[in-house]
Amino acid sequence: MNNSIYESIILSKSNIQIPLFKSGRSVDSRYFPEKEAEKIIAELSNSYKIFLVFGIGSGILIKKLNEKFPNAKILAMEKKECDLDFLSQLKIFQELKQSSNCLFFSSEKLIQVLLNSYIPSVHGDLRIIEQRAWIQENKEDILQIKNDLSLALKKISADFSVQSHFGKIWQHNIFSNLKLFSQNKNDFSNIKIPLDKTAVIVAAGPSLDKTKNELLNNRNLYFVISTDTSMSSLIKSGIIPDAILSIDGQLVSSTHFLFKNKDLLKDSIFIFDLCANSSAVKKVYEISKKVLFSVSAHPLCEYIKSFFPSSFISLQTGSGTVTIAALDFAIKLGFQNIQIYGADFSYTNGKPYTKGTYLDKEFGKIQNKINSSEKKFVSLMFRTELKKISQKKYTTEVLESYKLSMEDYLINEKATFNLKNDVYFVKNTNSPKIKIENIENNVNFDFFMNDLLEKKNFLENEQLIFLPYIAWLRKNTNINDFEKLQKLALSSIVRYNNKV
Repeated sequence: MNNSIYESIILSKSNIQIPLFKSGRSVDSRYFPEKEAEKIIAELSNSYKIFLVFGIGSGILIKKLNEKFPNAKILAMEKKECDLDFLSQLKIFQELKQSSNCLFFSSEKLIQVLLNSYIPSVHGDLRIIEQRAWIQENKEDILQIKNDLSLALKKISADFSVQSHFGKIWQHNIFSNLKLFSQNKNDFSNIKIPLDKTAVIVAAGPSLDKTKNELLNNRNLYFVISTDTSMSSLIKSGIIPDAILSIDGQLVSSTHFLFKNKDLLKDSIFIFDLCANSSAVKKVYEISKKVLFSVSAHPLCEYIKSFFPSSFISLQTGSGTVTIAALDFAIKLGFQNIQIYGADFSYTNGKPYTKGTYLDKEFGKIQNKINSSEKKFVSLMFRTELKKISQKKYTTEVLESYKLSMEDYLINEKATFNLKNDVYFVKNTNSPKIKIENIENNVNFDFFMNDLLEKKNFLENEQLIFLPYIAWLRKNTNINDFEKLQKLALSSIVRYNNKV
């Protein structure tokens, strides 16, 4: 049974194969479709590097696009896989499928295709071409298709915004931390992880004010993995974490590591994302040599890990939260029983964080009779629109996305979980993937930097390693050409090599 919207094929007057819909209409002109395609393309600027085409039809429009823009990426969509199967009998379609620049897909894959294919720093603006006859034929599905398009572009825009804001900071931290790592040879040979205990991930949500008493009263039962934000609160309560994670590249994160009693954490393990603030790393190296570096999704970090594969661990951060990184660390260590404290993803009783964090201290310094710390907290909360969860709890779209990201992570890891009295209880069935005692620090900073600087041609999978920094350059310079931006990013390494 043919479920495709296409039913038959005819020849145009210019001898081009034209597929017909079941309605009898066609996407292309039945007379001279190539002239119609050329007219559309003539109106397009030569600057475009990526196209999204709604409707493939005969493929003649895509063929003409590919001829005029040989270096551009062309994403061409049909409604269903069976429509693509029908069009596969067309000669033009068969030829285009051999082109590395063309990608054909069905509408249900639109979001994933865009997320995987469209990089604003590389491609600039996305040019969308809607074949009107195809739109009319699929009018019942267009609203959903355009909603998916909007969601994908919103996510891509958000990612680009983050990269363009943090790209320079991340690159500086990566090279600074890599040099620090090469200068400090850690020894984890005596580290033993007690997998028979329950791993407790401690975030800094307001509920930690009441739930951390359980940790204090039964400390020996738990292997405590603290986020950097909650660390000071735990220490003030007499709870010394077994491990502390930090992924934030901003200078403010170094505030968490202003230790008064440096001996308290001499036996704790510190895990820093390679993008994390290098000032924080320097402070930690003053008190401990038990420092691990992790890599997440930054392309330069992944490239460095491929260079020194036994020196780094890989951790997921979901939507970019340290709580998920800590959770991934516990799961990859092999803990079967995990609990998560302070992962509220909400504001409770007018508070965004638990007591004892650096925000308490900083806001307390500047409070007075007309500007209380509560007022400062409320101004922080109301940066974005609040949604009421219960009488005392509010959340935001961003916090909801963090919660969804964490729960999606657990589902993907096939872990079972439930939330009870503000604590997540997680059952992990995965086998260990990280053995700290096997991690070797064989990083040679000078060797790596020299190799990077001497590279003349990057492999295709290496061309995007400076992408976040390039996003920052695109935002802060008048340069839009990707090749020029890439050369500028590479030349900046000389400065980092000298000043790090």
